Amino acid sequence: MGGTHQRGENKRMAQDVRRVPKQDRARKSVDAILQATAELLAEGESGDVTMSAIGQRAGISKAAIYRYFPDRSAVVYELAIRYLAELEAHLDTTIRSIDSLESAIVAIDAVIDQFFELMRDRPAMRQIWITGRNAPDVQRLMATTAHELAEKLYQAMSEHLAGTQEVNVRRIELLIHMSRAAVEMALWSEDDQAVLQDFKRSVLLTSKLSDHGVRDEIAETFGFPPSADDPSADASA
Repeated sequence: MGGTHQRGENKRMAQDVRRVPKQDRARKSVDAILQATAELLAEGESGDVTMSAIGQRAGISKAAIYRYFPDRSAVVYELAIRYLAELEAHLDTTIRSIDSLESAIVAIDAVIDQFFELMRDRPAMRQIWITGRNAPDVQRLMATTAHELAEKLYQAMSEHLAGTQEVNVRRIELLIHMSRAAVEMALWSEDDQAVLQDFKRSVLLTSKLSDHGVRDEIAETFGFPPSADDPSADASA
C-alpha cells in the first residue's frame, strides 16, 4: 500500500514540474526532448547535457522546452520514470512466474540479470543511476521502485512460505540494494558475468535447492521459517 501511494506521489511530482502534453503534437515534442536527452547522456558527461544542447539535438527551441519542463533536472527525472517503468514491466512478468521456493530463487536470479541488462543496454539510464546520487528526487524515485519490487517479491513468495511481512520485505529490499552495488561493479568489470555469478553465489541464489539445509538457509536469508518437510527438524525435535 505504501509503495503504491508513493509511486502516485512520484507521478504527481513529475506532473507538477512539467506541463502535461494533451495534444499529439505536444506529446511528440516531449518524446523528442526525452530522446535527445537520452542520446546526450549516452554520449558524454551528465554536466554537458544542457537545455540548449537538448533543444539543438531535438530540433526544438529552448523556449519551447521550457513550456514542458522548468529545468534540466525535470527532464532527467521524467526520463528516469520511463526507464524504470520499462524495467518494472520486465520484472513483473518474471515475478508472476513464481509458484514455489525454487522458482522464487530463479526469479530473483533473473531480476538481477534483467537489471544488469537494462543498465548495460541503456547508457543514459546508467548515467542517471550514477549521477542520481546527487539528485534527491531521483534517489527517492529509485528507493520507491526498490521498495515496490520487494513488496511484489514478498507477495509472490508468501503464497508458498510463511513469515513476518516486515522482516521479509526489509530483507528482500536489502538484497535489491545490494544487487544495485553488484550490478554497478559488474558494469565496470572486464568480466561482468563473473561478478554477477559471485554475487549470486554469495546470497545463495544458485545453490542446490534440493538440499534441505540449503533450502532453510535461503529461507532464513529472506526471513522465512525452516521447511516444514525438513527431516532434520523432526530429528532434532
